[in-house]
Amino acid sequence: MKKKVCFAALILFCSYVVFTAPLAAQTKSYGDIDVILYSTDWCPQCKKAKAYLDSLGVSLVEYDVDADEAKRAEMLEKSKGSRGVPLIDVEGIIIRGNNQAAIKKAVEKKRNPE
Repeated sequence: MKKKVCFAALILFCSYVVFTAPLAAQTKSYGDIDVILYSTDWCPQCKKAKAYLDSLGVSLVEYDVDADEAKRAEMLEKSKGSRGVPLIDVEGIIIRGNNQAAIKKAVEKKRNPE
């Protein structure tokens, strides 16, 4: 009887290791997180947001909405008409302004999907 219980416990443990290991592998690296920063060249908060995003090591694309009308229209659509910059898109999570706590929260949410 003891052998059967030990064998069953071993099977359960191995199943746990095999089936939960892939879950840990789902965490993305910061470099795998795609971020779009809509900004202007005269905006000091845009520069701070860019520096913070660079420090996180995310995959960052920056658009100057003063120089690119199509990107301005894209920003306005994502922000529901708000013209304020910076506007940050972390894989669909929209953040208005340079809110580092919100940026970090959004990046971590995308790194560790549930």
